[in-house]
Amino acid sequence: MKIVVVGAGVAGVAAAELLQRYPGNRVTLIEAKSQIGTGASMDQHGWFHMGSLYSIQSLEESVTSAVKNVRILTRYYESYVNQETAEPGNRNRNTWFVDEPISYLFPGGWHLPYDVRQGAYSKELDGFLHFSKDIVSAGAALGQLLKFNRVWSGVKIVSSDLPMRTKKILDDLVCSFQTNGGDIRLSSKYLSHGSTAAGGVKVTLVDGTTVHADVCVVCSGEQLASCGWNAHRLVVRRSPIMVVTPALCNENIVVVEAKDHASFSHIVHSHRGQRYSVVSGAYSADVGDEEGSHRAAMLLKQVTRTHFPSRFDASSHELYFGTKVDRLHREDRRDYSPTIVELERNVIGAIPGKFSFAFLLAHNLALRVMEGKDIPSSTALSGRRDTAMVATPKHELVAAALLQARRSLQMDRDRPGYKLDEAASNLDDVRSAR
Repeated sequence: MKIVVVGAGVAGVAAAELLQRYPGNRVTLIEAKSQIGTGASMDQHGWFHMGSLYSIQSLEESVTSAVKNVRILTRYYESYVNQETAEPGNRNRNTWFVDEPISYLFPGGWHLPYDVRQGAYSKELDGFLHFSKDIVSAGAALGQLLKFNRVWSGVKIVSSDLPMRTKKILDDLVCSFQTNGGDIRLSSKYLSHGSTAAGGVKVTLVDGTTVHADVCVVCSGEQLASCGWNAHRLVVRRSPIMVVTPALCNENIVVVEAKDHASFSHIVHSHRGQRYSVVSGAYSADVGDEEGSHRAAMLLKQVTRTHFPSRFDASSHELYFGTKVDRLHREDRRDYSPTIVELERNVIGAIPGKFSFAFLLAHNLALRVMEGKDIPSSTALSGRRDTAMVATPKHELVAAALLQARRSLQMDRDRPGYKLDEAASNLDDVRSAR
């Protein structure tokens, strides 16, 4: 079977890789950019969801999808998940996930549902939760007075969520796809498609070239949201993400606030052995809403400074916006589960949920396209790979620039005569003020 996959984000790559495993399939992956994984797939903060966050938010559909996704991951990707590759400047194991679980902190355990506390917790813990509001409030005030690096206190639950190495995941999927005979066409922008006399699909690219296939799969969330196929209520939003060097702390933690306050997440990553923080929160704005975007960015900086009152001001940090495609569910509730829809005959839309759910999406799509045929097992990766073909996560690019700037500044400070130059500059400032 000939298959064209439009969009080489994580959804498109995962779908193409799984479809190419079937003997006899010829899959062509089309991407408008010059690298794989540019855009929303690399804008996110590297947090692999196992369902913990959605359970707190009572998003049952998303929890169910997260659990299915992990089971699919362990069954169909066992040869990839734990396979190591060398990472320059880092002696740690370079696998898909970092063994530093993400914890959820409830600074006011008092706002947990009472029936859950009463039914599941011991008398001692129930007492702790009952008085935690006053304790946390007093402890936070003391922490600010003493200029602690963070003022966290409350109930902390260690989850199964993990930081992920986004580029490693895409590198391995691309390697498998090409090893099995898949075709990748970069800098090839989709323009349109139409039916052929034989019942297939002809995909036309901007440069005028065409690709013929039996099935076309559109995996670009932005493409689906911007065209006439938006019957499934896709919303494109921008969320601020901030990179901070050096790392604000060594914990991966999500601060779960009361319903009238947005949650805050702090994930630790590393670049060439140097750790840095990636922070984000439940702040976002519609694409094109500059005022809303500015407000979201200011709120993220404000809450980061609140949690790290001394270290944040002494850090180097830079903020960027990630794009995400949300699917609104009933009563405007979000559902992060991936969705597959038939847009027209032999043209399928694969609506992304979260990056983490790409494996569930690929699994369901493969079974649909291949009419229920068993998915072939993964095989050990081998052969040469072009890692430059896959983009680097945005947060790592920003961190690399910040770390380089700090090194350059330190080298400048260490050179002979720096203090004399600094004193002369300060004297000039004083004279100008006069």
